[in-house]
Amino acid sequence: DDYVGAFKSQSDQTGAVFAIGDHIEGLEIFDCPQTLTEMLPKLIRSYAIDAIESVKSHRENPTVDSAEGFIERLVAAKVETYPAVGVGTEVRVSAPGVVAAGLVAEGRLVHLAAFSAPTDADGPSPDSRGFARSRSRRSGMGR
Repeated sequence: DDYVGAFKSQSDQTGAVFAIGDHIEGLEIFDCPQTLTEMLPKLIRSYAIDAIESVKSHRENPTVDSAEGFIERLVAAKVETYPAVGVGTEVRVSAPGVVAAGLVAEGRLVHLAAFSAPTDADGPSPDSRGFARSRSRRSGMGR
């Protein structure tokens, strides 16, 4: 709850980049500010658990350059689209260091979740780490 109380969304904010220490962990973008405002406490709790469980030092803060670099990798990544189970199109994005999934409906991005992922030299493939963490975060959302 201390983590949740430390962060508030801005009135027109639709997304956020999350970091633990100086490492960018992920990003979430929603279709409107209200959705981010409603989801932000749950997202913060999820990242807070990762931070508490992390053995790395959190003394360093992320930089604007590291956040921009993460976003640039995401923008330049390979995008694949598939029909969604319900309405819209499912979007999957992957590149070295980043993996993401989202939903586009009626020409509008509804939600995009992106996660930092190890490169081949760092360990498992991006899909195995990023989407597994995404699924665990989502399991408690919306309840």
